[in-house]
Amino acid sequence: MKGFSELAETVSVPLGLLNVLVGMVAGSRLAILGRWDLLGFGLLAILIAGLVAAGFARRPGLLLDVPAVARRRPAHPLWIGCLSVLGSVYRVAVVTGWCLGILGFFAWRGSGNEAAALAWSYAIAAGPIVWMDQNEIQGGGGRHAAVITLFAQVAYVLVVLGMVFRHLELGPAAGLFAGIMCIGLLVLMLGGSSREEPVDPA
Repeated sequence: MKGFSELAETVSVPLGLLNVLVGMVAGSRLAILGRWDLLGFGLLAILIAGLVAAGFARRPGLLLDVPAVARRRPAHPLWIGCLSVLGSVYRVAVVTGWCLGILGFFAWRGSGNEAAALAWSYAIAAGPIVWMDQNEIQGGGGRHAAVITLFAQVAYVLVVLGMVFRHLELGPAAGLFAGIMCIGLLVLMLGGSSREEPVDPA
């Protein structure tokens, strides 16, 4: 798991740059098509998501921050394990809900310009979670967040490709996305991601 976590952390920067590039190309295409409603909603969604990510959405997760709990006082390994599982489930649920909400909206509103709208939706969905991921990595941790972000981006790209080229309906697309995220959650739990960082008793 450690190797996979390090891989996820390493590719987080290139994937972040790819997200920006996709957003620029898709946004330009939508501007040419005159879909200012999709552009406006996307920018507003990024702004709101950034505020939420910095405030409410991450606060419940802090209660499940295993390293922070271990620093405050020693805890039983079973308790630490439970917090690790709950923390992973919480993060995966938040990211999955956010991505599927964005996917559903742009699939509904982007009728007639599906490729551009869905590509733009990828940039909107990935932007905030990549930003959170980079903040955690720069803070000296966040490898488990990097794994979740990697699975979310891969899942979103596969879903968009399926909807554009295979005419995948929204329901099966959401199921595919959720299934990939469940695999990511399983990887985290089997790998014991909470032990990725040594705890400094000081």
